[in-house]
Amino acid sequence: HTGNQELIANAGGIDQILTAMTAHKANVHLQLRALGTLLNLCNTAEHQVLLLDAKGVDMILDTMKTHQGSVHVQQSACAILLKLASSTQPNVAETVSTTTVARAILDAMNTHTVVQHSNLNVFLGEDGGFRASMDTIFSQADAPRA
Repeated sequence: HTGNQELIANAGGIDQILTAMTAHKANVHLQLRALGTLLNLCNTAEHQVLLLDAKGVDMILDTMKTHQGSVHVQQSACAILLKLASSTQPNVAETVSTTTVARAILDAMNTHTVVQHSNLNVFLGEDGGFRASMDTIFSQADAPRA
């Protein structure tokens, strides 16, 4: 519900979620619930900026690394990253369009076939925004490293 999302975000909920994720890194169930909540909160550009400002992408990548074997964690984390990559907020999309993020998404897709199907099918939009974002991310991943 949009009203609840606003209340949670305005009350510092994103920071609290990330704090809980940091404190309980090994708890896959907590990580999954936290990722699900973050995914729901990332429906507005304002909330996406709050997540970036709180270093949420770093926490999401850390969670993906810690719980590589959990398809559900990988699905939820990729969904958030792909939502951020398709953001209409330029600084959000640019921040997520990195080689590190691209590699994390590709690793999840290579490890868990279901991640390929669920995330790509859900986020292919009619406006082509997601396709452009993914092209940017994957071209970054293929770019020579400095």
